[in-house]
Parts: sequence; C-alpha cells; structure tokens
Amino acid sequence: MALSINNLIGTSNLFGTSNKTSPSSSLFSAVGGSGSILGDFASIRNGSYHKLLRAYYAEEKNGTTELTETEKHNTTEISSDMAALKKAADALKNGRSLFEEGEKGLDKDAIVKAVKSLADAYNSAVDSTLSISITAIDKKMSYTAGMLSRNSGLLEDVGIKFTDGKMTVDESKLRNADVSTLKSVFNGASSISARLSTRAADVYSISQAVLGKPTGLYTGSGSRFTDSFTGSLLNRTL
Repeated sequence: MALSINNLIGTSNLFGTSNKTSPSSSLFSAVGGSGSILGDFASIRNGSYHKLLRAYYAEEKNGTTELTETEKHNTTEISSDMAALKKAADALKNGRSLFEEGEKGLDKDAIVKAVKSLADAYNSAVDSTLSISITAIDKKMSYTAGMLSRNSGLLEDVGIKFTDGKMTVDESKLRNADVSTLKSVFNGASSISARLSTRAADVYSISQAVLGKPTGLYTGSGSRFTDSFTGSLLNRTL
C-alpha cells in the first residue's frame, strides 16, 4: 500500500496555502495572484532564499512529517530511477550522431538499444513512484503520462506503444521507422526525449528535497540555482 506524505512537499505547503505559519509560508504567499512566483530574484542570488528553504525543511523534519525508513528508501529509489531516466532521455535528445546517416544508413542497433533503455528507465520510474504518494511528484508524473498519451500516435509510428502507463517497444517497427520521424520524437530540444529529461530532472529535485537534500541545488551562499529546481517550484507542465 502506498504511503502518503503529501503535505511534506505538496504545493499547498510550498506555496503557502496551508494555515500553518512558517518562514516558508510568507515566502510563497505572493503566489496567489499574478505576481512573480519566485519574488525578487536578488533574494536567490544573495542567499536569503536558500536560508528560508533550509528553515522550511528543517521545520518539516522536526514536525509530524518525519520520514519513516520505508519512505526514505522509496524516495531514494525514486531519485535513482529519475536520474537513470534523465540519462537515458539525454542520450537520445543529445545523441546527434545516432541519427546521422553514414554510408550504411542509420545505426539501427544503437538506436534500438537507446530507445529500449529509455522505455525501461521510464517504466522503472513509474513503478518507483507508485510505492509512495507525494503530491508534487504525483502531479509531475500525471502530466508526463498525459503528454505521452497525447503523443501516442507519434510514438506508435516509431514502434512504442504507451498503454496502462507503461512503454513497450516493437523492435521491428522501430527499425523500419522513418528517419525524420525518429529525429522528431527522440532528438533535439523539442523532442519527447527532451520533455522526459526535463520531467525526470524536476521529479529528481523534488525527491531530493523530500529527503532533506536541497543543498545540492545551490552553492553554499545560495548564489546559483538550477533550472530543474526552479521548474519544480513553478510546477510547470509539459
């Protein structure tokens, strides 16, 4: 049975919609209107934003939402699977040489291997997120499944069936797919691979934050931040 820690990292907490008063709630209270979600970017660069985040997670860890060992294990598994999914998606998104035709045409063996790795990584990521319920992650995965479902026809053109929330690869159909279609699905910044990479990075960031490890996303002074973490705060959709 899935364990629920929805309030730990759910949008109601992060964006200050709960009745609970905390240093973080004031930080995100401006989100209710059309103003800037992150507020003053200077607060990120000078480190004050980072300090508020640290205070938020310290407070949550000392409250009623302390993770059990099972929850820690399951959330760590999500982090690992999302890292693997991003790696597999990036191999296709950035693998320009995979889709360059040589004297003998495309290296279909390499493409099949890369696509199977992506499908396996995605399916493993889905399985791990089912082991624990975290609101922000559930939403990200729901958006991702919706994106894949909307593009199911295009995916089937390159030998990928998306059914029951999982990917299956038809190797024969993949090998015979049109080159331009392969490129549009898997290669480049607007590809499905790119969207999966972005979503995996977002979910990885959330899972790390749930584990109390947001520091990997900032320098010690809080002077830099990553797009993936900003993306999770904005709760952007594909």
